[in-house]
Amino acid sequence: MAWKDRLRPASFRQAAFGVEAHSSEQGRRVVVHEYPGRDKPYVEDLGAKARGFTLRGFVVGKDYQQARDALLDAANAPGPGQLVHPYFGALRVVCTAVSVSESGEAGGMAVFDLTFVEAGESRYPAAESDPAGSLLDAADTLDGQLVEAFGKWFDLDGLPDFLSRDNLQALTERIQRLSTVGGLLDLSKQSPFLRQVRQLLDAVGELSASPAVLGSRIIGLFTDLTGSFSQPLGGIMGLARAFRGGKREVSRGLPANPTPYQRAESNRQAVQVLFEAAALNAAAATAVVRPDDITIELPQPGGNFGSGGNQQPSRIAPKAAATPLFESLDEAVALRRLLLAWLDELAPQLPDSAFSASQDLRAAIVQALPDTENELPRLVDYTPQRPLPVVVLAYRLHGDARRSSEILRHNPVAHPGFMPVHPLRVLSD
Repeated sequence: MAWKDRLRPASFRQAAFGVEAHSSEQGRRVVVHEYPGRDKPYVEDLGAKARGFTLRGFVVGKDYQQARDALLDAANAPGPGQLVHPYFGALRVVCTAVSVSESGEAGGMAVFDLTFVEAGESRYPAAESDPAGSLLDAADTLDGQLVEAFGKWFDLDGLPDFLSRDNLQALTERIQRLSTVGGLLDLSKQSPFLRQVRQLLDAVGELSASPAVLGSRIIGLFTDLTGSFSQPLGGIMGLARAFRGGKREVSRGLPANPTPYQRAESNRQAVQVLFEAAALNAAAATAVVRPDDITIELPQPGGNFGSGGNQQPSRIAPKAAATPLFESLDEAVALRRLLLAWLDELAPQLPDSAFSASQDLRAAIVQALPDTENELPRLVDYTPQRPLPVVVLAYRLHGDARRSSEILRHNPVAHPGFMPVHPLRVLSD
């Protein structure tokens, strides 16, 4: 095939024209660095130049004015357009300059000088948000503040024995609640966790002399719960049952010369805040990770707990997307409301150093729940026209009789063979 046969009819934004000649400017963008005392320069390559195209074109004929105006409109239109170049084929370009000339000698003809530059694509580095990772980071930050505050807040030194015993009893009682929560863990993780709880119970009297170390050990147990529950939602509810509530007081600190009873009450409040805030942190973290989707970064051996930065174990977010925890958007929103209400109840008790971190956690919960990457179905109302077995209803609604258990979970009935004729809560597909 001859070269002329390979040429394509020229057009810009579908406005056709002929081409007499063309030229193209290409190459590299460089910066030439010429240094004093050196004979040879250094040339820094910054990438390819935007390709430029110059065409000398024309339109001719007794109705050439229509073709001329169409080409001028195309050249003056904003944004990039498609140029069909006779030699280079289809290109996405922007017309940067156009000139047109007409004369009486060459009647019925308009000549154009067209300048184009390659448009390319608008591509910028894009940062992806990680709501789950942000929530885990916020939880770890709050844990660090809690350890630091507990180290300064809890103090048995100089207290009468009966008040010290009361404070230690409050500590022991709350540590024992962790055994109850530990029963909700995956079977493979129950024994190691319960062994750690027993070890802490045996050492609580000795560790009470070093509150920062004791606080870090307690936080470590709650951190171990993240991603370890066999049923994550059940684990979250178990944490709330075990640690939410109790006698709450706004944190005001101690007077200049506190009485032993005031100090003992302050210790009791320190224990209450530490355990409840740590439980809330563990519940929030559990809401964004699944079992085996998270690893725990342990402190280095010999680390100085509570005094040299955040030495308590920290949660590391999963690299891959976790299996959705929630069956419906309604469940995710309900859990978010529970966590936020719990945090609002607890916030007035927190010392100033931890309050700011708690508000960061609050914002992270709002961003992470529900997860925008996993589109969750909503619960909607559906009324059967007549009583039906739940397996038949599941097949009619979802095309899958195995989803009958899902319908029963949202609609407990006396007998699954007769689903009643009244509004039922079912998932929208």
